[in-house]
Amino acid sequence: MNLLVNKYLKDVNHNNILDKYNDLYESHPNYPSLLSISDSLSFLNIENISANVPFQHFDELPDRFLTKLNHIDDFILLTKHNNQYKIENNSNKVEAISIDIINQNWNGLVFIIGENENNSKNLAFNIEYKWLLYISIILSLFFFKQNFDFQNIFYLSTTLFGLYISYDILKTYFKKDNNESKFCSENKEISCNSVINSKDYKFNKYFEFVDLPILFFSISFLGILFNLFSSILIGFLSLLSFPLIIYSIHLQKFKIKKWCSLCLIASTLLIFNSIFLLMFNNLKYSIDDVLNIIIITIIITPIWFLLKNSIKDNIEKTQISNNLLRFKRSEKVLEAVSEVVNELENVAFITIGNSNAKNNLTLFITPSCSFCHEAIKDALQLIEKNKTSVNLKIGYNININNIDNPYVKIARIITYLFNNSLDYQQALTDWHIKKLEMNLWLNKWDSDTVFIFENEVLEKQLNWCTTKEFNYAPVRIFNNKLLSHEYEIKELHYFFIE
Repeated sequence: MNLLVNKYLKDVNHNNILDKYNDLYESHPNYPSLLSISDSLSFLNIENISANVPFQHFDELPDRFLTKLNHIDDFILLTKHNNQYKIENNSNKVEAISIDIINQNWNGLVFIIGENENNSKNLAFNIEYKWLLYISIILSLFFFKQNFDFQNIFYLSTTLFGLYISYDILKTYFKKDNNESKFCSENKEISCNSVINSKDYKFNKYFEFVDLPILFFSISFLGILFNLFSSILIGFLSLLSFPLIIYSIHLQKFKIKKWCSLCLIASTLLIFNSIFLLMFNNLKYSIDDVLNIIIITIIITPIWFLLKNSIKDNIEKTQISNNLLRFKRSEKVLEAVSEVVNELENVAFITIGNSNAKNNLTLFITPSCSFCHEAIKDALQLIEKNKTSVNLKIGYNININNIDNPYVKIARIITYLFNNSLDYQQALTDWHIKKLEMNLWLNKWDSDTVFIFENEVLEKQLNWCTTKEFNYAPVRIFNNKLLSHEYEIKELHYFFIE
């Protein structure tokens, strides 16, 4: 289903958060599930909703949404336009469907993602396209500088298209999922993923068929661009590649028994290069051309294999990291590593959020602690994202009898502001997040007040911490469980009681 969610996110102009979303989704403790998708989107402030909608309200639904139909096992992406309807499955297969069939198989479950209206207005400046613009400018400058003839233009065109196909091949190779390229149309006999990641499509554990297109077209591109060798050598090398092309087709036809559209397109480009060479029957090149192509091959090949291994290592590390995060964010693991904390009801706190919420985050802090600044910042962000789901309680682990500690006054003032329903949240923000200097903060918030009641509250908070042997700050307690240092406040939404 997540492949459809990625497609859906692109359709509603959320391209810029795809990587962040996928990391959150894959590290979610309920992965893979609709809840993990919804939670990940909500964490990124992307509006989404799952609901049961009777068919009589079908026309009120947006132009695209995820749903389940009774005659299809998995979720599909349903789009509607001018009374025409299409569905797309998890394998990128798109087909038309009639409203009558939708009605007959409607079960009501829909999942809707809100559109990014701001991004749609600036689509031309999307980061995804900026690098293409940059490359186009560079190529144009070289093109006008080199005085290319028809032969160079032909080989440059096939080389650029070959690089694009090589990029799609590598995406399929590294991702190893069912998110096929647009060149790999859904078909029982076509599966780029099955071919590219097949064991039969490898020469050995170091060298594979997927290395050939990127190496060949990269070397060709650099040779043409910098005029390192005659472009006719590209046609000659393409002609020499015919045994490999035949072997690749043999593997697809008889061993893997699936066709790879991307591989066939790359092979077709080599065939075109060869035909062009034979048509013009021009094999004029110098020893310098041969030496240059050997030198650039010696340079490019090890660079590619180092880059390839680096990408594979990063992917593997990301997968391991996501697996560990899923394990860490499991509610059972939190229960196992967390100590239960009681008697919090005997302490008065500064509170922020929904007092009736089922989830309670309690912090004991000191105004001088840099880690407390971070804890308050994360806690306020958690409240902002989950206004009705969590209640924040703040107490101080500070000795008010220490007359040499100038930070005691900060705790007294903020407690006083809360007790008198004044702007204590702004005072907290100014101190912990904006980090105003003490004299500036006191000029803004200090008043001629005798803090009798506040001293009693702070004394009880300190005594409670002392009794529990909490001689540090911040002390972080979530739903009566003491959080270990391995858990961050921003992760607590995974453990919310609904």
